[in-house]
Amino acid sequence: MFFLYSSLSLSLSLSLSLFLSLCLSQQLYSALEKVMRASQNAQLLFLEGLHEQDVSSLQKKIEAQTKEDLMSLSKMYKDKNELSRIKREAQQKVIDQAVIERQRLASLLKKRKAELESKHEEIRLKFEEEKQKEMGDSNKEYEAKIEKLNKDFEANPSSFVATFIASSSNPTTNN
Repeated sequence: MFFLYSSLSLSLSLSLSLFLSLCLSQQLYSALEKVMRASQNAQLLFLEGLHEQDVSSLQKKIEAQTKEDLMSLSKMYKDKNELSRIKREAQQKVIDQAVIERQRLASLLKKRKAELESKHEEIRLKFEEEKQKEMGDSNKEYEAKIEKLNKDFEANPSSFVATFIASSSNPTTNN
């Protein structure tokens, strides 16, 4: 009866150890995942901020160029009707250029976002693989310890009990 009790007690102790290890691992991976997602969101926001800066810079550049062009046109043409027509054409040309540039910047943002999200997905997959590997390693370690205990018990039950009694009477000793 004592042999059965000691075997169950050790098995329970190992099971509890595995459970605690898995709980700690789960909490650790949960915290890591939260930090990873926050970092990835910050990277996406930074990318969008860069895009907004580029758009703003482009808009200021176009406004300055338009102002300069209109001033030079005013000096070249004295006829008000012709000057008005040339200004409208120049403004339309600037608007078309601005639209093209904004489309180029939007396309660039879309491409960069796709690349970044692809890298993020790759990192998430590696993270999940590592998490599953850790859980599998913990289970394998647990199974190996249980198997070793069973073999030790089958090989020499009296020695097994003596080891258990010694470890039970002195809880500060780590086996």
